Amino acid sequence: MKNIAKGVVSDWDSKNIDDIASDPKLLKDLHEQSKYFKGVSEFFRNLEKKTCDRKYGQRVESRLKGDNKDTGTVVFDEEGFSVKATVRKAVTWEPNTLWEALDQISKEFGSEVAKNISDVTVKIPENKYKDAETKVRLILDDARTVEAKGPDYYISIEEKPHD
Repeated sequence: MKNIAKGVVSDWDSKNIDDIASDPKLLKDLHEQSKYFKGVSEFFRNLEKKTCDRKYGQRVESRLKGDNKDTGTVVFDEEGFSVKATVRKAVTWEPNTLWEALDQISKEFGSEVAKNISDVTVKIPENKYKDAETKVRLILDDARTVEAKGPDYYISIEEKPHD
């Protein structure tokens, strides 16, 4: 398997970028192989994660609980390799409750304390901006900056029906 991957990479690495760019067939082949290997990579990564979860999941939970933690990193040494399991935090805030809490902090401890512990973000989703009345968009325009981020390329290969 490793030799197959090395062969494919070596084959593409030996090609000149200008040759690939000027030959639509090569570009199509590059795209198809990229898609294929990405799918293979995702398959193996998902299989690896499921297997590790089956083998180590309870041990990870047990070790973290033993340290009175819900999140953190645990390392298992195996024969010839080690496995690092990281359980990350996923924090979400309920906006209305958060605004009430910050208002209370501001009243009890001062507005500077509330400002120092919070980052307030306000944004206008582009689809809502586009759907807004013209008068509303005109008011928002001074606060809106549009920048080009550079092109992304997506190749779509149409399957042609066989005769």
